[in-house]
Amino acid sequence: MDRSIQGLGWRWTPLAALGAILLAGCSGDGSRSPTDPAVSPTLGSATIAGEVRSGGAPAGDVDVTVDGQPISARTNAAGRFELDGVAAGDRVVTFSTPSAQAPLAVRDVRSNERIEIEVALAGSHATLKSMHRGGKGATQPLGAEIRPDTWNTNWAGSSGSVTVFLRGTDYQLIDPASVALVGDDPAEPPLLATRARVEGEHLKAQFGKSEVMGLLLEPVLRGETRTIEIDFVLDGVPSSLAATVRIVGPAH
Repeated sequence: MDRSIQGLGWRWTPLAALGAILLAGCSGDGSRSPTDPAVSPTLGSATIAGEVRSGGAPAGDVDVTVDGQPISARTNAAGRFELDGVAAGDRVVTFSTPSAQAPLAVRDVRSNERIEIEVALAGSHATLKSMHRGGKGATQPLGAEIRPDTWNTNWAGSSGSVTVFLRGTDYQLIDPASVALVGDDPAEPPLLATRARVEGEHLKAQFGKSEVMGLLLEPVLRGETRTIEIDFVLDGVPSSLAATVRIVGPAH
């Protein structure tokens, strides 16, 4: 007996049912696997965001892409960008301008993670200045601590040492031989550590007290605060962090 589907203006018959079955069997969609990459979900992907600077100023209109994925972003006037849907794993983020492309390795991207990076761009070179991770699977961001953080103007000729501790995400991937201090005197080259090694939950690097004072632009006055840059190579990528020290000692 024929059954009418109300409101559709056609009848469902045994012959129509057979035709529908045959059409379904010939449909291209019917052969698609549930695991077809074209329809893979993006749940669990990460976000990489941050700021790009060139020559100390925000770099706008820089195209940002990720290897192996059809996602991209462009920095705004403040140098900011955000890439959503980044797959987990080791990634290469490329910063492109009309004149050059600068790749930057971002290791161990994790699902549902947000990574904030600060990048210094110089031609075809992208330098990671800082990285902060948040969200599931994150650990503390990589950071630097200088001890002591009060530097004395009487240190000239001292046999003591200043110690830098690097702790947080991927600290164990830092090349100990690459750790160096850079002061605010542009005429002074980076000062390499006299001794550096991974210990427990940090990398420990030591520098001579008399040598670190030579990194500071003269005159060095009691009560001042100076910024010290800590340079290192993390998993093959030149990187740096900054810390401040306070000057103590007799007035000059």
